[in-house]
Amino acid sequence: MLPPKPTQKTRPELKSGNSSCPSPCIGVCHIDGTTGFCLGCFRTLPEIAQWHKKSEKERWTIVREAEAREKNVD
Repeated sequence: MLPPKPTQKTRPELKSGNSSCPSPCIGVCHIDGTTGFCLGCFRTLPEIAQWHKKSEKERWTIVREAEAREKNVD
């Protein structure tokens, strides 16, 4: 059974005006076998694993890419 689809209520507010980028993780951590994206935060496994090594700019890029992925998922 798949976890429920995340909502704005379950996600941290991510605004690029913040000085640091919070992790978009909401604790769902279920990787879709077809897309390779986490169904909670829409990051890939490499993005999740390397998050702590990324610069703030790289983190914001990942967040924006993950937001775009979520919009393209049925």
